[in-house]
Amino acid sequence: MNKALKVIIISIVVILAIILGIYIIQKLAPFASNVTTDIKNNLPKSGTDDFSIYVPKGWTEVKTLPGISLMAVNNKEESADPAAKKINFRTYLAVSYDTLNNRTLSEYIQYIKNSLEQTAPDAVYSNERSGKINDKDAYFIEADVYQQGVNVKALLVFILGKDKDIWTISLNTTKLEWDTYSDLFSQIANSFEVK
Repeated sequence: MNKALKVIIISIVVILAIILGIYIIQKLAPFASNVTTDIKNNLPKSGTDDFSIYVPKGWTEVKTLPGISLMAVNNKEESADPAAKKINFRTYLAVSYDTLNNRTLSEYIQYIKNSLEQTAPDAVYSNERSGKINDKDAYFIEADVYQQGVNVKALLVFILGKDKDIWTISLNTTKLEWDTYSDLFSQIANSFEVK
């Protein structure tokens, strides 16, 4: 696969997880399945053989497009944002996987920002910081994006995995409801475990 094609594919996957989540929620919610429960700690957890993550009770896992490992939606949410109601936007989380391809974590994050600027040139990034999630290096960014008339605010978390791979968690809600979800988003992100 040539380099340009790979850049385009990765950009599309990240954009889907952050911006086009609205479309995915609207079109794929009828295919929802129940979220499984992790018996060990009695918290709703989901994932694959490669990772697990806390999924809040009542959120529904939806089937997604290739490149997105998991997506869960708060289908019971009644948004106070009229624009969000109009397009049936729901708060959601998405997990995707990629490799660093000889980049450092900071180079990868800049690469993702550059890719996003092509489709969301008005995106604003704030509260960027390094941290750890379950002993793995992580980087946290808050992003504000205006999409389909909705002011969406997201917490993006980049987590180094094994063998130069990287996981991205995108936690998205309306800007109006950010204060309601910000602590929960932090709990979800910090529950992420690479197996």
